[in-house]
Amino acid sequence: MESESALAAQHLNMMFSPKFAVPIFGFVVPPLSLIILVTNLLMVWTLRKRNMRSPINAILTSVAVTDTLAICMPVVPFMYFYTLGHYEDFIPYTWCRTFFNLVHVFPLLCNMASLWSTVALAGIRCYSVWRPLQVKSVVTNFRINSGIVAIYLTSFIVYCPVIFEYSYTPISAYSMIDQNKTITSCHMQKSSSHMMNNFCTIHTWIQIILTSLLPWLLIAFPDFGLLWKLRHAENLVTANMNRTTRRRMTSWMIFVVVSMVWLVEIPFAITFTEYLSHTNGDVMRNKLGDNVVFVFLLKYITYPIIFVIYCFMSQRFRTEFLGMFTLRRSIQTRNSTEKSDQSKRISMFSASTSNV
Repeated sequence: MESESALAAQHLNMMFSPKFAVPIFGFVVPPLSLIILVTNLLMVWTLRKRNMRSPINAILTSVAVTDTLAICMPVVPFMYFYTLGHYEDFIPYTWCRTFFNLVHVFPLLCNMASLWSTVALAGIRCYSVWRPLQVKSVVTNFRINSGIVAIYLTSFIVYCPVIFEYSYTPISAYSMIDQNKTITSCHMQKSSSHMMNNFCTIHTWIQIILTSLLPWLLIAFPDFGLLWKLRHAENLVTANMNRTTRRRMTSWMIFVVVSMVWLVEIPFAITFTEYLSHTNGDVMRNKLGDNVVFVFLLKYITYPIIFVIYCFMSQRFRTEFLGMFTLRRSIQTRNSTEKSDQSKRISMFSASTSNV
C-alpha cells in the first residue's frame, strides 16, 4: 500500500482530539441525550395539550423537537466510535457519509431551525408586551405554524447542498491498530459534480450568516426590548391580578431562555465561523483544538435546561404537567373503586337470591 493513500484516509483525530472527545462524546453525551429525549418528550406532550396550545407554546415545541434531533442524531456514530473504541483506527468506508451527515450536516440544520425559532419566540413575546391589544389579531396560530414550516424549509434548503457537496473515494490502508490488517477507508473531497467553486464559497458564507451570525445578532433586539419593558414599563394593575402575574412570569421565562441561548451562541458562532472558513475543501482535516468538543457539550447541556426553567417559572405548565400523572392515578383509582362496588353488588345480589 502506498503511504500517500494511508495519509489520505480519514481519521477522527483529524477533527476531534481523543483526549476530550472520548470521555465527552463517548460517555457523557449518550446518557445526556437520553435525558434530553425524555425531558423534551414530556415537554412536547404537555405543550400539545388542548389547554396549553398557544402561538408561544407552538414555537417552544418546535425548539424542543429540533434540539432533541440535534443531539440524538450524532449519538449513534459517537457511541460506535468513541464508546466502543473504534476511534483509534481509520473511519470505515461504510461509515464515512453517515458520520459526516449525522455529525456535521443534520445537527447544524437543526441548530439553524432551533435558533431562528428562538428569534421568532423573542420577537413575538416582545411584540405582545409592547402591543398587547394588537397581538391577538396579528399573532395567529396559522401564521405561527406557517412561520415554523418556513423555518424548517429554509434550513433544509441551506443544508441540502452540503449532503452532496463531498464525494467519498474508497482507499485501502494499513490498520493503525494491526499493521497486518488492511481496511477500506475513504478520502473526502469536493465532489466533481458539485457546482462551481465560487458557488461553494458563497454557500459557505450563507451557512455562516444564516446559521449563527444573523440570528445571534437579531435575537438581541427583542430580548433586550423585552427586558426594558419588564423593568421600566410595568403593566397597569387590573382586576385580574393572577392573569397579569402569569403574563409577567411568562415574559421573564422567555427572556431567561432567550438570553441563555444568546450567550451560548457566542462561542458556537466563533467556532462555527472558523470551522467553515478554514476547511480548505476538507472539513475533516480542520483541527480546531479541544475547544470544539466543549462548545458542543455546552450546547447540549442547555437543551434540557429549558424544561427545568419552564417547570420553575410557569405555574400553568407545572399544573398541566403534574395533572397528566395525577389524572391517570385518579382514573385508575376510580376504575378500581367501581370494580369493587360492582363486585359488592353482585355478591349482595347472589346472597339475596340464595336466601329466596
